[in-house]
Amino acid sequence: MRLNVVTLTLILAVTAAAAPARTNENPNSNTNSGNINSNGNTSNNSSGNGSSNNNNRGNSNSGNNTNLSTSSGNSNGSGTNVFQPASNTANNGAQNGNKTTDNAAPQNGANSANQPSQVDAATAALMSTAVNAWMMDTGVVSNFLLNIGNSLTDEMTFKNQAQIAHSAEVDELTHKAVLDQFMPNNVNVQKANSTLSNGAFQLVVDRLEDMAMQGRSQIQGITDINNDRCVNVLPNIDAYMREAALTIGNGQPIQQSVRPSACANIIPGQSGAAQVGMPPAGYVNGKLQNGNSNT
Repeated sequence: MRLNVVTLTLILAVTAAAAPARTNENPNSNTNSGNINSNGNTSNNSSGNGSSNNNNRGNSNSGNNTNLSTSSGNSNGSGTNVFQPASNTANNGAQNGNKTTDNAAPQNGANSANQPSQVDAATAALMSTAVNAWMMDTGVVSNFLLNIGNSLTDEMTFKNQAQIAHSAEVDELTHKAVLDQFMPNNVNVQKANSTLSNGAFQLVVDRLEDMAMQGRSQIQGITDINNDRCVNVLPNIDAYMREAALTIGNGQPIQQSVRPSACANIIPGQSGAAQVGMPPAGYVNGKLQNGNSNT
């Protein structure tokens, strides 16, 4: 049978259409849970049973892939990636309950808040409320020290704002008392309390009172407070907050006190800054000698 050119062309076209399409295999592609990552796609590497097989244990997805499991390079030894939520940095106080990478201050205790609670639900609620309120009060004081005090030129406004900060500082003692009540035998709390009660906390109260009563003539009090508070007050408040979170357990977020930016430039024992754990000059048994301490 003779085939003309048209007939031969039709036969070749039909044969090509019937042939199976060829898949371009990518040796670096992940095939977790049947999903193949490609450029620009978002893929969840977790399978229905909580684990996923990863053919590339380095998890080096090409292009702009987003790996929702955030388990890059983590393996349990069998080639299966374990789901691990990304941990948060504790400078803002938050964590996900599974893992913390907060920069803990000295005297901060254990490494994980994801442990069973040591107290009942009612006590846990009281402790959590105290921690949150204490953190907010530190923010009020730090805001005055950072933003308000040095910028105010009106004498009466300066005094009023100093009084607000003073009231917040004194209010912190209420929240501290709640936590003291529920952690009486906690060694880290006892260490933190020892420093706070040696005059370090009292100095903040006293100098805020001086500014509230005498106005801008006492503005040096801002520097005095920062040199003391950044070294011996805020780190020990952090210790209270951390130990409270560990006592509450069950993934309770670890909060931190709010710091003014001046703390970043203060080195203990230098340029007028306090020595770690040492009472401020002039303070004996937590009180200012030859002066007034008003708490």
